[in-house]
Amino acid sequence: MTSERKTTAAAHDDVVVVGVGARTAIGLDMRMTADSVAAGLKRFREVSYLRDRTDGHPIVMSLLTSLSEDTFAVARMEQLARSAAREALAPLGDAVRADGQMAIPVLLSVPPKRPGFSDADMTALAKSVMQGLGIHLDRGRCGLQGTGAEAAIGALAQAAQLLRDSKVPAVLVGGVESYKDIDTLQWIDGTERLKRPGRPNGITPGEGAGFLLLCRADLARERGWQPLARLLAVGHGSEPHPWYSGQAHMAEGLTQAVQAAFAEPETENLAVTSVWSDLNGEAWRAEEWSYTYLRSVTHHPEPMNLLHPADCWGDLGAASGATLAALAAYQLHHDPHPAASSLVWCASAQSPYRAACVLGKWVEDAAA
Repeated sequence: MTSERKTTAAAHDDVVVVGVGARTAIGLDMRMTADSVAAGLKRFREVSYLRDRTDGHPIVMSLLTSLSEDTFAVARMEQLARSAAREALAPLGDAVRADGQMAIPVLLSVPPKRPGFSDADMTALAKSVMQGLGIHLDRGRCGLQGTGAEAAIGALAQAAQLLRDSKVPAVLVGGVESYKDIDTLQWIDGTERLKRPGRPNGITPGEGAGFLLLCRADLARERGWQPLARLLAVGHGSEPHPWYSGQAHMAEGLTQAVQAAFAEPETENLAVTSVWSDLNGEAWRAEEWSYTYLRSVTHHPEPMNLLHPADCWGDLGAASGATLAALAAYQLHHDPHPAASSLVWCASAQSPYRAACVLGKWVEDAAA
């Protein structure tokens, strides 16, 4: 498997999303997840056998209750990812079976190395997920990203490049996360990122997976695959003073990513109708967005429709970018406004990387 990071934005008006999938604490598939987010439903609960290191209080988490309580992070991520990926692959039918002729690259975002999740776990998880999909993999073009929340958004640019420069029929991009590991949770608590009584500035750990299936618009028409949204642009940035550096910042990284996403011909004069974010209760993330918003205000109508589903499903870590982008594509498909568009952005908590993408509603004339 290969890992690649591009640092420039690129617009790909011929790349479309034809399948999405999600499995979260608030939904067994994309439709259920989207409906739960729209309704503001939450699934937070105290986990009595997982306690914080400070005073022994049960940790509040957002967990998918249909998964066995006897399973922990890696095993849960395998199940979450396979389910969401299969949902996203559904439009291709039998064409991508393991014995089929259509080979698909998979670009997967998994958690970075941390207590409770080693480099070996990272590789083993990716291998298990990909092998468990039951599809014909384009192994030479598969990729693994372990940088955090923004990784899958960045992988969208790589997917578009593959679709444009090769004969790859489609690319599956996804991310998966589960914080259900006591070593991981105590490490988060030790860095004062865990929300608990007396500490409102922090995260509620969650779990989930999101996937997007992308292809070229001409192939979608040829194969009869219904596009949900168009990928208009992707931008990347790197924050020189991330929150863990202890230095003051001016959100240079997120600003760079968002401005790059709005620097392409199809987006430079665009005012998006919605913004999907990984705002999760941490002050540093809100500060980065505040600065970035002020520097890109012409691309946001008033009142701005800012959405942050972590209020419902908790922090999704490495699954954030893919799940947010998949949800944005799904919602654009169901938006009655023909010019609807969305900005999706994420900021990694363990690396300086930031990423943003712009998606537009698919209309048939766009492919003409």
